[in-house]
Order: sequence, then C-alpha cells, then structure tokens
Amino acid sequence: MTIHDTTPSVQAVRRVYENGQPVTGSPSDIVHLTCHPDDSIGRDILLWDDILAAFKDDVIHVRSGIRVLPFVKGANFKNLDPLRIVAVPGLTLDVVVTDQLKGKDLSVETLQNALPITLHEGNSVANPNIPTSNITTANTVRRNPAGGLVEAATENYMHMEIPATAPKLRGPQSVPSQETLAAVERTEPQPVSSLAQTGAPQEYTATMVVSNNSTNKSSYLFNQMIVKARSGDKYAQASIAQMYNKG
Repeated sequence: MTIHDTTPSVQAVRRVYENGQPVTGSPSDIVHLTCHPDDSIGRDILLWDDILAAFKDDVIHVRSGIRVLPFVKGANFKNLDPLRIVAVPGLTLDVVVTDQLKGKDLSVETLQNALPITLHEGNSVANPNIPTSNITTANTVRRNPAGGLVEAATENYMHMEIPATAPKLRGPQSVPSQETLAAVERTEPQPVSSLAQTGAPQEYTATMVVSNNSTNKSSYLFNQMIVKARSGDKYAQASIAQMYNKG
C-alpha cells in the first residue's frame, strides 16, 4: 500500500516477554493496529502512543524476529515527534514487555505474607508471625498419654459420648515395677519335677485359696494371683473376678 491509497492498512502485533516467549501463545493474542501514512519517509508507520494504548504493560521495544525496530529519525538523526516506527506489512511484530515477576521482591517472607491464612474444617493454619517458642504444653490439648500423663489423657476422653453398642473404655492400667517382679521371682517356689515344668497352666480358683488351712500360704497365693492378674494373666483375672462375685 502507498500513501496515496484511501483504505488504511493494519499491522499485526502480539505481546511477548523479554525471553522471547509469547504470553500465552494463542492466536487470539494477536491484535491489529492501524497504520498511518508518513509523507516524510513515504512509508506507513505505527505511532508509539497507539502501541502503549494497546498494551498496558511496560513496553520495552518492538521487534521483528531478532531485529529491534528503531524509531523513525529525521535529518539530524533525532527521533521524530510523535514517536513512530515503520510498519512491516505481512508480518506479526513482537511488542516486548517486562516480565511480570522480574524486579519484584520474591523473598520467603513476602510470599508468606501474600498467602491467605484460611481455616478449613478439621485443619488449622498457624500464624507464621507467632513464634513457636510461645506455644507450650499448657495451652495445647493432649489426646494421647505422653510422659506418664495417663490421668490427663483419660480426662480428655471422658467428654466423648460412647455408643450403646461400643465396648466400654478400659481404665488406666498399672504395670508392676521391676522390684516387684524380682521379689515375686525370689519368693515363688521352684518346680520339683520336669512334669511340673511341662504341665499346662493351672486355673486359679477361689476353692484353692479357701481350702488351704495355712493363713500365710493363703495370703501368699492371693498376692501371687494379684501380681499375675496385673501382668495380664487371664486365669488369675478370672479367679479374682470369681472371688469378687462370690463376695
């Protein structure tokens, strides 16, 4: 097209970043700017103000391939006013803009402050501005026994409603100390024959204790039964339960 034509021509342009990559790469990103005839050079030109109006980003320059298109200059090699560049019909020019993330503060503190602090159901997000040294065990809810706090853990569970079909919660269990187990091993009579060693576990019953005429031996057997019941012996536990039921 020459400057004598009446139909204005258009120039296809698109936005790209400094690294040469298109913003999205979609053909819909290409826009067409109206060219204006320039009598001083006999060519169509694009006004720089039109480019800035079409692209709100920080425009650096206009490029055709790897060649940066300069502003049109006059006889004294000064840029003409208003600023303009020569149009290149049939090609898509790249309007190079500044990268969005370039030059911005991307420190960890800035990114943390930019993230919204939201609370989801069942989860909580701690405030990064609160030092962790201020968080103590006194203001936290303990759900599991830790450091021997069995009573505290039991109290935490007392507020829970237990379904009728669910088994009852087991209370805190005490474990015999090493001194108690050692004393029992020293006072426990040793078997006198190999048959006693290979025999099946004997069931403790209330009859065994009552039928013994010796008070000391009855007390000894009862204490033995208590120790073994605490250690998890199901026979001893059953015997104590039977004695309790009979009064």
